[in-house]
Amino acid sequence: MEHAEHLKWRVLPCAQSPRRAILIALLILGIWASVYLIYGLFWTALAVLMTGSAVAGYYLPSTYALDDEFITVWKTGIKQTWRWSYFRRYHIAEDGVFLSPFQRPNRKDNFRGVFLPFDANQADDISAFVRQKMESAGERPSP
Repeated sequence: MEHAEHLKWRVLPCAQSPRRAILIALLILGIWASVYLIYGLFWTALAVLMTGSAVAGYYLPSTYALDDEFITVWKTGIKQTWRWSYFRRYHIAEDGVFLSPFQRPNRKDNFRGVFLPFDANQADDISAFVRQKMESAGERPSP
């Protein structure tokens, strides 16, 4: 199957479940208000920084790019890049593709692997691109 030389897409997790996003935001605002009323401005600012950084990945868009040499991910202002040769195994799931540097499932998969969530419009293109790149390197999908 022919594929594009590169793919690039953006994912906004909170847009997939707007009701949940609103409820979480209201809960966080309630916690900040409680901290302000009980402890004051300094601790509220600290709570805003801590909880804001914790949920930033959910409320800010992430951008993913695949080309013939690299996988690039931009999340919350941080750019990460990997060579395709770093990965040894892949698994195509319903909501994205998981790439792992280990040949078999490993406890370190969560820390060293990369999950590429699908864009609703490009799910087939993304999975085909990953499958082609990994299989051309002699790697097989995990069971």
